[in-house]
Parts: sequence; C-alpha cells; structure tokens
Amino acid sequence: MEEERQRAVVEQFDRDSDHYLSKHVRAETTREKMRLFDLADTGERCSRALDLGCSPGTMSEDLLRISEEVWGVDSSEGMVSLATRRINETRFRNSLHFEVGPPRN
Repeated sequence: MEEERQRAVVEQFDRDSDHYLSKHVRAETTREKMRLFDLADTGERCSRALDLGCSPGTMSEDLLRISEEVWGVDSSEGMVSLATRRINETRFRNSLHFEVGPPRN
C-alpha cells in the first residue's frame, strides 16, 4: 500500500509540473525561504549543497547564495525536467544539477 501511495504522489507531481511554478511559488514561499536562509547563512560559503525534494529547483537556485554548487534530487521526472529547463539558459547552468531519485519509505 505504501508503494502505491508513493507512486500516486510522484504521478501527481509529474502531472502538475508544468503548472507548478504559477500555482505554488508565491510571496509566502519567498518569505519562508528568506527566513530559512537567514537561519542557515553562517557567512561562509560551502562547496556543495543538496536539495532533496527539489521540485522545480527554486530553492536549489537560492542555495547558490551559500554554496558553489547545488545538486537537486526529486522523485518526479516532471519536476526534474522543469528544474533543468528553468536553469539551462541561465548563468547558473554549470552550478545547478538535477537528478531523479527514488522516493524513500
């Protein structure tokens, strides 16, 4: 049953990936990200960061504020595809990397 539920969640995110940014990335999300970075920023940059459950990679892009390179992993191929498309034509394309990873139990 757990496997079926995980598969259903991944399929839902795959279906929603094309509209995810306009539906879910809002001002509230931006404020929450800024609060998170205020807590996480030690003033020193790290070499790499990992963004598990990266979705369209918006947080991955923000993590470049505190790291040289970011790897984003998501179980949804649609989200990873969206993240990759988003950054392919930007100056961040060599610093951001996205891969599909299996959901965890």
